[in-house]
Amino acid sequence: MPESMAILNGFVNAGHRSLDALNKAIDPDVFERAVALLAEAPTIFLIAKRRSYPISSYMAYAFGKLRVKCIAVGTAAGIDDDVLALAGPRDAAFAISFSPYAMETAAQARAMTERGVSVVSLTDSAFSPLAECSKIWFEVLEADHAGFRSLSASMAFAMALTVGVAEARRQKSGR
Repeated sequence: MPESMAILNGFVNAGHRSLDALNKAIDPDVFERAVALLAEAPTIFLIAKRRSYPISSYMAYAFGKLRVKCIAVGTAAGIDDDVLALAGPRDAAFAISFSPYAMETAAQARAMTERGVSVVSLTDSAFSPLAECSKIWFEVLEADHAGFRSLSASMAFAMALTVGVAEARRQKSGR
């Protein structure tokens, strides 16, 4: 088998392992509570940096398509704290960070909690700085290959959460 195909197969296998672990790791009742919390928020602030950023970026895209008001934090102008200052106590935040944790993400999530904004987070350990400041947090472990961790399970989780929030809002509005 050519080396490039072995690399592809390695990443595919890491993705499968990650998805299999996700299926066993998520408590359905806690997932429903997170969906309900985010569905009630007028605006959802998405907080992520570095390797977590593609997850929040895709959530912002999907929320936009589903007509759920969200703000992706991560501006080129460096005004993230100003954007987060727009959040009120009825809003919510979804923060994502994995080891080695993006300290800016943790600080922003902590600041949201201190201001009375409910934070739901996706991370990889009970020892994550996000776990300590989140109202609800989920632990998702990603398998790695060639020194890079898969985002397969994290992306599947994020998309299920995004669509679940939109569906909960749709049901509540009766449409």
